[in-house]
Amino acid sequence: MPTTQPTQGNLKLSIIVPVLNGKKYIRDTIKSLVRLQKSNAQGCEIIFQNGFSTDGTTDIIDAFCSNSPDTFHYNETDAGQSDAINKGVSRANGEWVTWLCADDILLPDLWKSLAEADRAEVDVVYGDVVFLVDKQAIPAIGTETHLAGKLARNRLIIQQPGTCIRRSVWNDAGGVNPKLNWMMDYDLFLRLECMNRKFYRSKRFVAAATIHKDAKTSSGSINRLLEIWSILMRSHNRQGRHFRLKPYYVYLFEYIIKNVESRDVSSSLKSKLLSILHRIFWLMSVPNEQIDIEARFHTIAGDLSVFSDLTANEQRENELMSLTAPKNDQPDVDIVIPTYNGSGHIANLLESIKKQTYHKFTCFVIDDSSKDETVDLIKENYPWVNLIEQNQNNGPAMNRNIAIGLGHSPYIVIFDDDTFLKDRSWLTKAIRKIKDNPNIGQLATMIVSGYDESILLDCGISGNGYIFGGLFHQENIDRVEGKHLVPRRALGACSASTVLRRDVFEKAGGFDPKYFYPSEDLDLSLRIHLMGYDVFYEPSLVTYHYESQAMGKNNRQKVFMHRRNCLLAYAENYPIKQVVIALAVLFLNKVIISPLSLKTRKYKNRNEIIIQEGITDYRKSFIYLFKNIDKIYFKRKNFDQMRTKPRKYLFEIH
Repeated sequence: MPTTQPTQGNLKLSIIVPVLNGKKYIRDTIKSLVRLQKSNAQGCEIIFQNGFSTDGTTDIIDAFCSNSPDTFHYNETDAGQSDAINKGVSRANGEWVTWLCADDILLPDLWKSLAEADRAEVDVVYGDVVFLVDKQAIPAIGTETHLAGKLARNRLIIQQPGTCIRRSVWNDAGGVNPKLNWMMDYDLFLRLECMNRKFYRSKRFVAAATIHKDAKTSSGSINRLLEIWSILMRSHNRQGRHFRLKPYYVYLFEYIIKNVESRDVSSSLKSKLLSILHRIFWLMSVPNEQIDIEARFHTIAGDLSVFSDLTANEQRENELMSLTAPKNDQPDVDIVIPTYNGSGHIANLLESIKKQTYHKFTCFVIDDSSKDETVDLIKENYPWVNLIEQNQNNGPAMNRNIAIGLGHSPYIVIFDDDTFLKDRSWLTKAIRKIKDNPNIGQLATMIVSGYDESILLDCGISGNGYIFGGLFHQENIDRVEGKHLVPRRALGACSASTVLRRDVFEKAGGFDPKYFYPSEDLDLSLRIHLMGYDVFYEPSLVTYHYESQAMGKNNRQKVFMHRRNCLLAYAENYPIKQVVIALAVLFLNKVIISPLSLKTRKYKNRNEIIIQEGITDYRKSFIYLFKNIDKIYFKRKNFDQMRTKPRKYLFEIH
């Protein structure tokens, strides 16, 4: 019997959770549902269809339902998972319905995907999914934008977790087929496609599926493969024009992957093998959206970290929930600070943030596996900071994405850990400026030296020459005077201190992790321009920067990364004709002519050594561009869907 009876109301979503003896994973499923309910006020009911579990699952669900509104527990016999799902939907009151296996989790962006679906007036909405394999996250293979007949012609391009269907459409289709044991979702999607229902692919990660040897979907059973083939045959009988051999052999390869996933082998070996198999499978099925999925995957890693430790105690679970679940009175601003060995300066920054007159903010510090006392310093002295600890060095680009993914505020402020503020109204001015100017997608700030405030470090990238000249922003040679005190449009903003609109940041795809550091900020700014927004330099926002504490100002690796990444940003964002010409000229000059001119010399002075270092850097840079030409191509192609300006528009920005 249910804890209480569902009542009619204006519910947006009904989530059906069929479960049988799911004690091992049900807590993490529930935790994700709690967070989903807290992150939106539109209305969400959760219906557990329990098939008389005997392992303690029933007690866990009862405890949850007794303290949570709009949650209902039906403990009764059923004829299998499909029957349980149909029973749950028959009791649902939401406008949309979805089902969630008791070892999977939902992510907060599910709400945004539903909002997109309402605007697009579609019948089915689905997004991207992450596979959790031995606590390691892998973006799910095969998710692709739906076109008429594509389900029958290709393969299952819709991952079920997080897929929502209008309840009226579900009823018209008759729900899932109770005779099917594995692929009831595929069968339902094929029938909906046959009914000419509208599908919408949201480019958001909406769920994560746990892959383990006990999961039914991880089974390598030949019966599962035969069930898929029988579903395809029925569909092709109904729609003969869509018959292709491709889905049959692609599913055969998937059967091989499922067998590997179910084997008891070492975690590292299994992960490496699965990574190779997934990539081959991706190329067999849908390579077009691979790069886009991988790039967006890094923006949600923070959401997944909440569920990474399945043995966490209750207190730790509550701490994680309080970190990620937004409150009703959400702040306007998420402050994000990546840090690595930042104990020497980060306290100055946090103290200056604490003194701000604007208090509607949430502060995230993401530590990149520091070796010093940074973590202890923050834990002991700044309890108001949400500290995210990483066990490996991911680099600033990915870490900003992770921290930003944990926030929900409409505006984002990013600082380096060795910056600080003197103006107590800095945040007030920044938020007022970007709020009052909807055309501004990003603010560049005046960045001056923390040692000598008369030395200007950055005032927004002012022209395209930066990409091919100089090693760093302004190279510490400019003074804070004259032209630098005038607000203007900028080509790019330095990520040591910048302000962004969240919707623009997410639409642009966030920071590209392959840049690591530096110039990942330039790449993002260029994409923001191409989307039709301005990057605007505001000199009244002064930030003090000690600069380059982690890598060192003159670190050779940083010099190489800067040169390489500037060329990469040019190749990925500018018109292809100009890219080919510019790179050809640069290759001729730096890789061919310069070595010939130095060939007969003995290096006796510093300038000639610098020239030789530059030759080496550009040679390595061109090798990198050549090896990654496929990623560059797919990133350009996928971003063409987002941009509203021609790429030559970037030449007009001064």
